[in-house]
Amino acid sequence: MACGLGRLGALLIPADVDEREDLLVEALSLLASVPSPRGRERALAEAVVAFASDRWPGARWSVQDVDGTDCAQVVGEAGAVSDDGGLLLYSHLDTSLTGADDFDLPVTGAPAAGAGPLLRDGRTLRGFGLGVAKAPAAAALVAFGTAANHAAATGSRVPSRLLLAARGTHRAPFGAVGQPPAAAALTGIERYLRDAPTPTAAVVAKGGPAGVLHDEPGAAYLRVTFRSGWGAVMAKDALRPAGGVLAHLGVLMPAVADVGGSLARLLAQRSAGTADGQAGACFGIGAIRGGQPTKADLVPGIVEVFGYLVAPGSLDVERVRTVFEEALREAVGDLLDGVDLEVEVRVIHAGASTPPDARVVRAAAAAWEADAAAYGALSAPTVVSGWTGSTDGVVLRTHGVPTARLGPSRTRHADGVDVVDLDELLAFSRVYERLLPVGNQSN
Repeated sequence: MACGLGRLGALLIPADVDEREDLLVEALSLLASVPSPRGRERALAEAVVAFASDRWPGARWSVQDVDGTDCAQVVGEAGAVSDDGGLLLYSHLDTSLTGADDFDLPVTGAPAAGAGPLLRDGRTLRGFGLGVAKAPAAAALVAFGTAANHAAATGSRVPSRLLLAARGTHRAPFGAVGQPPAAAALTGIERYLRDAPTPTAAVVAKGGPAGVLHDEPGAAYLRVTFRSGWGAVMAKDALRPAGGVLAHLGVLMPAVADVGGSLARLLAQRSAGTADGQAGACFGIGAIRGGQPTKADLVPGIVEVFGYLVAPGSLDVERVRTVFEEALREAVGDLLDGVDLEVEVRVIHAGASTPPDARVVRAAAAAWEADAAAYGALSAPTVVSGWTGSTDGVVLRTHGVPTARLGPSRTRHADGVDVVDLDELLAFSRVYERLLPVGNQSN
């Protein structure tokens, strides 16, 4: 096959199907049972390294400290990795929710599911944080460990690294009410790239569309702050605007959503109409903040609305801020009499693309197609457009690393936990393993 996949049989002895399934379920059970909120992944990283060192001694496993705190990640090395870094297989340890009520309850509206035992029902698996991103991380771990053991046993060379990163989920640096954003915390991929040789290519193992992503959008958080007079509830009608800002959220919130949606549609035109563009754009409101719950007899003078913007390519922070603020002022009109308005934009990272004919992208599609034909658990990869999910793949691309993202698409949520298809997860473990030798070839 093209892209170096034809010589894979000489490098890797296919793992027994039952053995792979047992390893995958065992790995995912470990990942699901140990809490790993963003920035506090060390306990899980240490557990994974102990687990992997025992089962896959053909690789070298280590815990990498990120910033001297409880933030740490897993690095695996296989074969004689050359100075060019070889192939990097990437996923992350942290989850969007934390498993603790103080963070999760305002989002989910129910007590936190929390880390716990992996539950199996036939060919489905249920657990906390499987979709983001412990299920694809388990598939990558098994793929990498299996390849490393076979390479060591046969004396073959598989120049590859595995990174199960810390701080792989997005988090806005907005802090206390009315305060400017804090400095963004160092992410795991940034820490890794600071010292490691730049990879020749990268594969991001994360859930996504039913196709290979080579083009992902960037992401930004917005904070819209409304300031007005404050006072006692009993005198609320004397405030400007009458009743205070909180009383007018029924108008202000739709205005913020409409302006953000219009901006996203405008930005989406960057990739619309281009043959290779896969990235889309979207905007949504995810949080509001105002007042003191323990002092609800006071009408607050400050209300904050928080949104998330996804868009292809780079984002001009000042331009986005100016356009958003001007459009919002126009949208709410006279209601802003007596109200100050401020918009802040914090870009997490810009969107970035890999050419669709890059070796790693073509190899990823070929590996997917080969597994679909051989096993039938996957359908052939589809054409992707308008995709609005953003990962650390864009960070790798901005460092000049050709990157392909692929992973499970059938993950769903039920009763506060994620449900994944075991056969699909096994298929992607095989696909990731097929791709490992790609990093030793020109792109």
